[in-house]
Amino acid sequence: PDPARAGQEINVLIDGEIGRVVEGGELDLKVIFHKIPVYKETDDLCDRLETCPANGSFTVDAKQKLPPFTLPGKYQLQITAKDTEKKSLVCMMIDLDIKGPASFF
Repeated sequence: PDPARAGQEINVLIDGEIGRVVEGGELDLKVIFHKIPVYKETDDLCDRLETCPANGSFTVDAKQKLPPFTLPGKYQLQITAKDTEKKSLVCMMIDLDIKGPASFF
């Protein structure tokens, strides 16, 4: 959703292209709030790719549910991905504006 809301899921799709076969690796997600890292997660890259091994075009699905107690404000999401040989595939920073939970009224 735009804007992202506490307690709801956000989904970042990253499309890219590589000129070699990628058989796996790691996807790192780091959330930064006022320059302070508040969350970090490392996943198996194949769990986030549409197909694995990947060759040519690829899509990384970085889906995450925000905790209901997420403070509203401006966040940054740092996403990096490396293959099994630790070669960089993705390195990006995304600005997120997170609102409080939706009202039930």
